Amino acid sequence: MAKAAPKLRKTLSQANLVHLGTERLAGLLMDAASADPAFKRSLRLEIAAELGSVELADALNKRMDELASSRARISWRKRPELLRELSRLRVLIVDRLAEANPTLGFASLVAWVDLLEPLQDRTKDPRGELPALFAAGADDVARVAGVLGPEAAVPVLVDAVATRASVWAGVIGAAAVDLDLEIARGLLAGLTRKGVPTSGRLAPVIRRLADRVGAVDPWLASFDDRMRRDPAILVEAATRLARAGRAAEAREALQAALERTPRKGMGWRAPEPPPQRDEVWYSAEIAVLDAEGRDDEAMLSRWARFERLLTPESLRDILDRLEDFEDVEATDRAIAFATQAFDLDRALGFLMAWGALREAAGAISSRRNELGGRADAIPLWASRLSSRYPLAAVLLLRARARALVSLSGSLHAEGVQEALDEAEALAASLPDDLEPHTRFVDALSKTRGERSRPGRR
Repeated sequence: MAKAAPKLRKTLSQANLVHLGTERLAGLLMDAASADPAFKRSLRLEIAAELGSVELADALNKRMDELASSRARISWRKRPELLRELSRLRVLIVDRLAEANPTLGFASLVAWVDLLEPLQDRTKDPRGELPALFAAGADDVARVAGVLGPEAAVPVLVDAVATRASVWAGVIGAAAVDLDLEIARGLLAGLTRKGVPTSGRLAPVIRRLADRVGAVDPWLASFDDRMRRDPAILVEAATRLARAGRAAEAREALQAALERTPRKGMGWRAPEPPPQRDEVWYSAEIAVLDAEGRDDEAMLSRWARFERLLTPESLRDILDRLEDFEDVEATDRAIAFATQAFDLDRALGFLMAWGALREAAGAISSRRNELGGRADAIPLWASRLSSRYPLAAVLLLRARARALVSLSGSLHAEGVQEALDEAEALAASLPDDLEPHTRFVDALSKTRGERSRPGRR
């Protein structure tokens, strides 16, 4: 039996509008278009899209030419309308034209990006909404270029970046991570054919493209002499050179990062302190040790980093390099170290993230006097511990309440009462040797010279 057509209702919806029929709807659209130029342009573009990709491309390019050549100022009142139209144009280009004809779609998308400069010059845009809209189109540039292929897309992109860097440098910089590898290689080669720029808008683009294709030399060449002596850049260079297997150059850059750069100028000045080894430097050192084949020293450095940071990531970096069963011993070693670590809050963060709840509960109970209570994750930790290790959860919640009161000077600060209520509920099922909840609250109140609110114990 055929399904009955839906009944017409008064509600304004697509299903109900279908009942009006094409002629009636066309008349209503014409009436609306006569009073709304923007809507009228949208209808024309939709008709062009139905006629075919060539007609749609012609209509889109005609409208974009009008926007680019106009000299009329766009006030803050008109800006939202412009943004909506630009968004509609981009959707038509990417979803309709490029799908049907990638060549025409890519050409129109390039023309759409080129609108930024002329529109920015005449638009009142204090919040930067216009550049943000075009920046959002970077993903589309990468995607449509990938469909078109490097042979056709690369020359267009090289010309755009080289001749209109004020617009295209930012677009390609944002799109680089998603660019097809062959397109990124071709674009990098085209932009560095006459040398690698070391300043201006193009230098950061070269670095992004070099990152995409894993090319170390263009990345290094994009810095001028002064920047190449910067310790942060030297450390980054050491990491990249090490990953490229250029161990000797990597070691040289790493050591240079620790050398003090002499000050220029006349007269006596206090000498600059030498650069300090930070975590970025230590990570670069590990990469260099790996490149040099000094595996044992690299592993010792990884253990030292784990003991400094106490993070799951630093432990996984160790475990990924161990054989079967060795990773079990290493995990036990890391957990044992964390339970005795000086910074108990950081250690608990690692133990809870690693899922070592039993060890975390043991550390909390045995080192309860060292609990700082300032970690924002304590309520989450307590909820995870509460079913199997309620004593540890209570101690955590009390430490949290104590820390919040100490910071605010009030028992009524945000989060205090929630911690106390949860601790009270858990403490009811614990042995009598735990300090009673009422006594804990009284002591907490006295330390701040306050009295807790009646009925909130």
